[in-house]
Amino acid sequence: MVAHFVVGVKVSSQLTPSFYANHFSSQNNLLAYVGNLKKSKDMYDKLVGMYEVNNLNEMISLKDQIKDMKMNKGESMQSYIMRISCLRDHLQRVGETMPNKELVVVTLRGLLPPIWETFITTISNNNNFLSFDETVEKLTQEESRIISRGKIQKHEGEPAAFVTDNKKKKGK
Repeated sequence: MVAHFVVGVKVSSQLTPSFYANHFSSQNNLLAYVGNLKKSKDMYDKLVGMYEVNNLNEMISLKDQIKDMKMNKGESMQSYIMRISCLRDHLQRVGETMPNKELVVVTLRGLLPPIWETFITTISNNNNFLSFDETVEKLTQEESRIISRGKIQKHEGEPAAFVTDNKKKKGK
């Protein structure tokens, strides 16, 4: 018995036109897009074109999201970098590669706490432009250094949250 796969559904080789009509009409009304075409090649081309437009829209949306990316208050560097990396990877899946320089600029521009201003200035004035991976390494090292100096602290159960220590010292 020969098995066929139609839009993720395994069916037997005894497929009828009514099966296709019912299946495609219930799945995003695809039959309405390709029902008037006579050749399977034309149907295929029409469907590919339809989904390529969706990828273009998704790509535009992802680029907007990554360019508007900001570090949230209380967010660790690891979490911030993970969010950027996920968007970058998603862009690659829809066929768009973000240039290294642009990714570094977006990453640095999104650092909100004022404690990062000196670091950003130093990196920006460096004659050797760092790769995204080198920038991530430097950011992680800087976060550790800032934590060790007590300017930000880690909270229980959270990695390196950006919260200042506002406890009043006794005896003063």
